[in-house]
Amino acid sequence: MLLNFICLILIMLNVGGKDVLWTDTFDYPDGALPSVYWSEGCEGVIRNGRLYIDADTVGSRASTVWLNKEFSGDIHVEFDVQVVSSSDTANNINLFFMYSDPSGKSLRQSAPERQSGTYSLYHQLNGYIFTNVTNGNETKVRYRFRDNPGFKLLDEAFTGENRVGETHHIKIIKKANRFQYWVDGEKILDTVDDKHNPLYEHGIIGLRTWHTALSFDNLTVERLKECR
Repeated sequence: MLLNFICLILIMLNVGGKDVLWTDTFDYPDGALPSVYWSEGCEGVIRNGRLYIDADTVGSRASTVWLNKEFSGDIHVEFDVQVVSSSDTANNINLFFMYSDPSGKSLRQSAPERQSGTYSLYHQLNGYIFTNVTNGNETKVRYRFRDNPGFKLLDEAFTGENRVGETHHIKIIKKANRFQYWVDGEKILDTVDDKHNPLYEHGIIGLRTWHTALSFDNLTVERLKECR
C-alpha cells in the first residue's frame, strides 16, 4: 500500500516516467477536424491552432468531440482549455473517459444514435464523466466524477473559479482504480472507484461541453510506467 502511494506521488511529480500515447497541439489549417476526431451535437472545428467547440448557440447547445483512439490501463490525460463564451455562465468543461459502447460496437459506429449530442444518451454507455461547471457563478465551480451506465456519483467538490477568457490546465490520472482530477496544479478530486460498475480499463476519450464555447490545446495522453 505504501509502495503504491509513493509510486503515485512520483507519477504526479513526473519522476516515475511516462510513455506518450497521443499528443496534439491542433496546429492544422482552420476548418474541419482531422479524421481521427468526430463531433456529436454542435460541430467541433480547428480555429487559430486550437480545437474549438461552440455550444453557446441556439438549438441543442451541447457538443462532444471524440478522439478515435482506444487507450487502456493506467494513463494520464492533460489539456489546456479556455471558456470563450457562455451566455448563461454555464462555463462547462467535461471529459468522457475510458468510454465504450456496451453493445460491443465502436463508438464511431454507434455515433448516428447520438447525433443530437443529448447528455442522457451518454449515460447509457460504459465509462466515466468528469464535470466542471459554474452554473451561473464563475467563482464557485462544481466538480463531479460519475460512473456509467447509470450516471452514478463517485465524488464531487465545490471550489475555485472558472472565468471567461482564462486558460486552465486540466490533468486526469488513472492508477488502477484510483482517479485524480487536477486544475492548474491543484488536486480537486482523489477517488477510488469501488462502488458501482466494474472498473473500466479501456476506452476512448471525449471532450464535452454544454451551453459553452470552448477552445482546447495541448492534448496529451500518456501511459504511466511502473515504479521500479
